[in-house]
Amino acid sequence: MSENASESRLPAPTELEGHGEFLLSGEITPESAVKLSQALLRYAYATKDIAQKPPVVLTLFSVGGNLDAGFHIAATLMRLREMGFEVHTRVQGGVYSTAFILAQFGTHRQMDSTAIAHIHTIQFTVERQAETIIFEDHADRIAKRKQTMAETLALRNTGGEPYNRPEYWIEHFMQGREHHLTARQCLDMGLIDEIVGGLESLNPFPKRVVTPLERVNGHSAA
Repeated sequence: MSENASESRLPAPTELEGHGEFLLSGEITPESAVKLSQALLRYAYATKDIAQKPPVVLTLFSVGGNLDAGFHIAATLMRLREMGFEVHTRVQGGVYSTAFILAQFGTHRQMDSTAIAHIHTIQFTVERQAETIIFEDHADRIAKRKQTMAETLALRNTGGEPYNRPEYWIEHFMQGREHHLTARQCLDMGLIDEIVGGLESLNPFPKRVVTPLERVNGHSAA
């Protein structure tokens, strides 16, 4: 097969990807992780010799999914960082579980003011009785992945104590309950660096003071 024929089989980048803008949406699967990682690497190798590299932006809008697949994407983001790229992760809409762990691998972490982040423990279901050894294998794998998740949240954290300790995340966020966090909560806990898309921009008269209710009703203030 000729080199040109091989190249013609590569998927064409979208217009946004050509500008360094990438989107992770839906469920994270091994297939979607490989597709996104390959797109990121194609962009990186195509632009690695630019002196003033623009940041690579990864927008996250995902229900989460396969944790191993998520860490595959995370490893790719680290490769881009090693190549000299700034990687900005942006949380939009709802970003759950594995996807929010992935957001921690950005050099700059943004979150829209209306977005929700989600952290929980690793879960799996079993449809029928299995041998004890299978459950033990699952328990061992889950314990190790849980530790990696906790270390990610702690080591990237900018909030100080207690958020920079892995055991804090295991004890308070990975014991079976679901935890949904607003952008303000994430900022206060050191899980993001910046809140963007503030709702105050919706006000068509940003400098106008809203009239108190008593004045609307015809009563002037003393």
